[in-house]
Amino acid sequence: MRLIFRCGTDTRLQADGLIEQMEQLENCLNVRLLAYYSGAFNETSISLQKISIDLLSIVKLYDSIITFVLQRPERFDEIEEKPAIC
Repeated sequence: MRLIFRCGTDTRLQADGLIEQMEQLENCLNVRLLAYYSGAFNETSISLQKISIDLLSIVKLYDSIITFVLQRPERFDEIEEKPAIC
């Protein structure tokens, strides 16, 4: 009976450890995604705020950001392979 209880405790500790590792990985991935997307959006935002920007440039910037977002699934491996931030 003690052996079963011990296995249960060990299993529970292992499960808790795995949950903690998964949460850390999830947080790390979220940080990577945030850094990846905020960089692109920030560059576009800065360009759109220029006083001397013409309409054609605005349309091109919006098209590029739309394309960037739509290509997100294809770029997941690229994001995942970047050096770890966390």
